[in-house]
Amino acid sequence: MFLCCWGGTGQDRFDLNKNQHMCPVERSALKRIYDAAKGREWTEDTKVDSDGIAVAWLDEYKSHCKWLGVSCDTSGHVIGLNLMNNALSGKLSESIGKLAFLEVLDVRDNNLKGYIPSQIGSLSNLRDLLLSYNGFIGEAPGELGELQNLERVHLHSNRIVGRIPPIKVLNATEFSFISDCGVPSAFNDPLQCDFCGMCCNLDEDCFPAKEKLFLRFKVRGADNYSEFLWVATLIFIGVCYLLWCLFYLIDRHKKCNTVSERRVSSVVRDEKYALETVGIESVYSFLLAESKLAWLIALGTIVLQVWMLVPFVQGAQFSVSDDLSDFIYTWKCPRDSLDCDDWGDLDSTGWAVFVLLMVAFLLKDLINGIKMIAYSAKERHTLRTKLRFFVGGVVLSMITIYIFWVSAIYNHAIATSNTEIIINSVAILFIMEIDECFYALIDGINKSWVDRVSGRDEHEQENDTELERLKLEVNELKGQVLEQLLIIHQLLEHSGIAQPQGEAPHVKDNSNKLSECY
Repeated sequence: MFLCCWGGTGQDRFDLNKNQHMCPVERSALKRIYDAAKGREWTEDTKVDSDGIAVAWLDEYKSHCKWLGVSCDTSGHVIGLNLMNNALSGKLSESIGKLAFLEVLDVRDNNLKGYIPSQIGSLSNLRDLLLSYNGFIGEAPGELGELQNLERVHLHSNRIVGRIPPIKVLNATEFSFISDCGVPSAFNDPLQCDFCGMCCNLDEDCFPAKEKLFLRFKVRGADNYSEFLWVATLIFIGVCYLLWCLFYLIDRHKKCNTVSERRVSSVVRDEKYALETVGIESVYSFLLAESKLAWLIALGTIVLQVWMLVPFVQGAQFSVSDDLSDFIYTWKCPRDSLDCDDWGDLDSTGWAVFVLLMVAFLLKDLINGIKMIAYSAKERHTLRTKLRFFVGGVVLSMITIYIFWVSAIYNHAIATSNTEIIINSVAILFIMEIDECFYALIDGINKSWVDRVSGRDEHEQENDTELERLKLEVNELKGQVLEQLLIIHQLLEHSGIAQPQGEAPHVKDNSNKLSECY
């Protein structure tokens, strides 16, 4: 029997609460916790013990180890307080710090208010601190950082502000340390948590706070996608230059082993191939022109394409606390579970379709860009031609890879289903067609200038010339065939096998029919 009572007046006053034998410290602390949390309003405050006897909280004739939600070790020390979803209200008493052996504190899914007691920091054995889905306010006490044995800390769905102190969590997983460090937030400045594994927002949607391996583009001087883009551009140009050097050495090696000379026909053929590779009806074809205005238009279009994709890059930026990010929170951390679940429907099928789309629309341009870099390494070209080929190849390859990269990171950030990843990819791929739209616009305004700058008229003239050459060759062949027919006819006449002289026109008619076929 435990007697935690007091009475009397003056010098005769007695207080058994101070008698640790009659009223243990932990029992007194539990009573204060009960009173502060409005225990009389709890959903349940009675527990049936192993003897089938109902034991209520504060029962003076029963051990506090038999109270609802209280767990003790063999020595009678309280090691667990589990009062989840029991309509607790009021405050969490500072007397919680008196439960020196406490290992589990689970008061989630209640209506506790006020500040988180700093005395929790004195619970050196505490493993699970579960305060989620309550109404705690203010900043998380710095004393929480003194706890060294924590394995699970759930602080989400409260009204905590400021910055969560550095809390060491043992054997941490994504669900071990959760707080309201996501956006949108109930406050202008979202809660900051540098060590959380999961961040939840105002809508109780969550997402792992640590970057996935897919998103870790960490290079020196680049802390986000926008900065990484500039660094990656310089790296890509360097790679293209190395490719040029490789192709140049290959071309030199071939020249040393074969007898060849610079021919005009080869140069013309390369020019024609470069124009077809970049796109005859694309603004990129202006990069192969001599006109400075054409170059400005081409470079301006490239800058416009990159600029149009910048919002996608910013939206894909992995940040659970940045309002500019379009990152979608697809995780839920239920009130009745210690784990979180990903509710997104995007799976490997969606990513497989994504890859097929990228290959179908972009792979050809990437290969053509590399081929143009290879052609720029040919010794038979002038320096200006090499430069134009190299720039055209780099631009075509770089835009292609940029489109793929943006599509990948943006879909990884916001796509939650297989249909969404397809829709997002098509929307981004549409920007790839801007160069052709601008070309059509300029062509409609001044067709003659476009023909002259892009070499389209020369290309058409070359096609006409080629057609005329083919016609001439066909006519020559036709004449040779007719000559052979006449020779055969003469031979047949001399041998006596030929038809009578009067029927010779029949052979001529056949020859005419043959010529008509050509």
